[in-house]
Amino acid sequence: FFFSSRRRHTRSSLVSWARRCVQETGLKEFVQQLHDPKEGIDMKFVAIANPGLKKEPGYKYYDNAIKHGVAIKSALHYSEPFEGRTIAGVTIWLDFFDRTAVIVWAEGIYDLYQASLFDGLWIKENEPNQYCDGECKSKSECKKSKIPDPFHNASEFDYIQYRPTPDPLERTTLPMAAYHCCNDMFYKQYNTHNLFGLQVAKATHESLSGIFEDKRFLIASRSTWPGSGHYSSHWLAENYGTWDSMIASISGVLNFNIFGIPHVGAPIGGFYGNCTGELLIRWYQLASFHPLMLSYSSSNTNPKEAYVDESAKQLIKNAILERYKLLSWMYSQMFESFLWGGSVIQPIFFSFPEDEETYKREVIDRTFMWGNTLYVIPSLIAKQNHVRAYLPNWRWYDLKSFEMVTDYKEGRTGEYMMFDQPLGAITVLIRGGSIFPYQRVATPAKVMNVEDLRKIPATIIVAPDHTGKAQGTFVIDSQGIKPHPDPNSNTYRHYSFTYMNQIFRINKLAGFDFHEQYEQDYFWELVILDVFGRNNIDFAYMIDSKMNKRELLFRRNYPSNSLIITDKNAAKIPMYSLESIVWGSAEQHNLCKFGINVEKVSYADEGKTMISSLVSSEPKEYQLKFDMKASILTDQIISMQIILNDPGHSPWIVPGVVDEKIRKTFKTNKKIDQSGFHISPVGKPFSFELSDPEDSHDIIFTTKNMPFEYVRNFMHLKFMVSSKHVFGLGERVNKFELKDGLYSLWNYDNNVAETGLPPGNNLYGSHLFYLLHLNDPKKWAGVFFLNSNPVDVKIQHIAVSYTHLTLPTKAQVQISVVAVSLKK
Repeated sequence: FFFSSRRRHTRSSLVSWARRCVQETGLKEFVQQLHDPKEGIDMKFVAIANPGLKKEPGYKYYDNAIKHGVAIKSALHYSEPFEGRTIAGVTIWLDFFDRTAVIVWAEGIYDLYQASLFDGLWIKENEPNQYCDGECKSKSECKKSKIPDPFHNASEFDYIQYRPTPDPLERTTLPMAAYHCCNDMFYKQYNTHNLFGLQVAKATHESLSGIFEDKRFLIASRSTWPGSGHYSSHWLAENYGTWDSMIASISGVLNFNIFGIPHVGAPIGGFYGNCTGELLIRWYQLASFHPLMLSYSSSNTNPKEAYVDESAKQLIKNAILERYKLLSWMYSQMFESFLWGGSVIQPIFFSFPEDEETYKREVIDRTFMWGNTLYVIPSLIAKQNHVRAYLPNWRWYDLKSFEMVTDYKEGRTGEYMMFDQPLGAITVLIRGGSIFPYQRVATPAKVMNVEDLRKIPATIIVAPDHTGKAQGTFVIDSQGIKPHPDPNSNTYRHYSFTYMNQIFRINKLAGFDFHEQYEQDYFWELVILDVFGRNNIDFAYMIDSKMNKRELLFRRNYPSNSLIITDKNAAKIPMYSLESIVWGSAEQHNLCKFGINVEKVSYADEGKTMISSLVSSEPKEYQLKFDMKASILTDQIISMQIILNDPGHSPWIVPGVVDEKIRKTFKTNKKIDQSGFHISPVGKPFSFELSDPEDSHDIIFTTKNMPFEYVRNFMHLKFMVSSKHVFGLGERVNKFELKDGLYSLWNYDNNVAETGLPPGNNLYGSHLFYLLHLNDPKKWAGVFFLNSNPVDVKIQHIAVSYTHLTLPTKAQVQISVVAVSLKK
């Protein structure tokens, strides 16, 4: 919210009220009222500042600049500050190449803050801009006259061979021969002119960082240079109240996102010229999807504020509310842009670079994407109630209804479609394959600002693509929605979402302690688009980080056929402790099953070690990767390990169990291929087997034709052994040989006889070791699973000499096996 002295006439009750408050109580007290949530306002105040210093002896900041010699110098009056003309009168400019100038600037910024308690600064005229063209013709004449001098003194730069603009380079700015001086180095304004806006933004950012400390603030700069996006936002040129200017704002926002200044927008309704009611409504609808949304216009135009035109007010309010519903997600996109670089607004050919149609002017000049998720199609022509837009060949959903608009067609190209868009409506499509937060504002009157918005838990929208998969991210920030987030602070939680095979997963990328509760770290419901009619649904449940399972409610949303999953009694679902949400039908027994294939196999240690890479049979962006390693340690000892290859998570591995001294004490000349250990060929579904090397029918364990299943922190291993007698697996009461049943391994004091019925029992020792009597009556084998987590083992004898063993290993993403083959 901006207050500026540019408006000379009272045009609304709000402006009149603001001016009256300032006159009666003072600026500081007025801003305190704006900040006070008890007054029902809780708004921010941004002050407009120009970077020049008024020449006035006794004026603190002018005196400091002269005292330290940190003003830009005049070429005509050596070592004296250059004096130009601005709205303040005779003006000098700080030389930000000199570190002392930054200190002088910071002192002034601090004093301004103490006087006004602003929340940010809006920096204008920092090209730098002035009334004269270079040096004023006559200082005495300029001092006496209120009219800017239209002439300038000749300089060496008037006659340069190349000039990039039709006007003189000194047009309304400092002389090209004015110079900066720092560390005995001299830089002429001709070389440094374009850097001035960046220097002011950088010095202001440093000043406000000291004032606000760990709080965040807004800096908007009119003049920019590469790197400005790190320090400031930007508003586009002072435009006009025309349809052409509104169209031009799209390319302007796209350009500055490419330039690395993502927080950018254009004045709604134009800075100059009057604006019609229809144009104002359409412009608010468009600007609701610009990163920086601002109403800012000259005093000589009709009002452009949202609340002025009664006939347009409700439609404009609806447009702003649509922005509020997406504001948390927009902030997440801004956060990642500052964290990793890149744009938040982008042309659609960024997402579909091979589609030649996306490069046409009617596409790139009139539509744009928010991230890789939302496709914005505005109305940009007067009295336009139907909009024709190009849709690349993909699955698209309507944001308002959640209904599918069009689906991917194999071997086809995109198509042009017509959309009904009466005044007050804008078409926004969801790209299939996206997951994003969406805040439903049930009572708009209670949402007056982003602080109110933060009290509403989000709905997570899952829009699967034609392969049934989706992904997205979300940032929860204790400091709220600010234009310049700080990824280095410890105030946020950064989540990524994935969806496939009817499983919604949440991954914790970074942030403060995920074991702590935080009031905004929740969502109300999970909405999965286009589900009913394609799948049978009998259940939905959530799994938390401790692998506890809780049943959830689900219902169908008409007419979009969306699946809505909620907790009982509309309770909030915490993200910080959530691992996944699974839904499906009763006949589905392997909801967590992923097809794992062998990608490559190599050998090390003279063939004694086999190393294999395993990947799920999914598109690359969704693949799970595992590393498998098997070694022959002695003639009779084989070790094997499977571990999830996930850079974002370090799995727990029991340390130092297999002593390296074994290799030195027990030597072997065998290779792993001679040990009876084998895996499936490259490109085939992964399985492994260990058998007696002298008799391949004597199987110690095999996973052939058995599913390899995985859910986050949960591996499910099913294998078969060629033995009817199994012994071991923990400390048990009255149980030596293990018959059919469920056996748990978790140390606790429970002196109960083992029955094999769930839940399984165990005493003080968890020994995940079993002994097998093989088909050869003279041979035995032992298998030890190197796992310290809780485990359930299910045993089922399926034939006279074969037994199924199933091990779901909880809270861990690695399996290690040491198999010891013993001869009688």
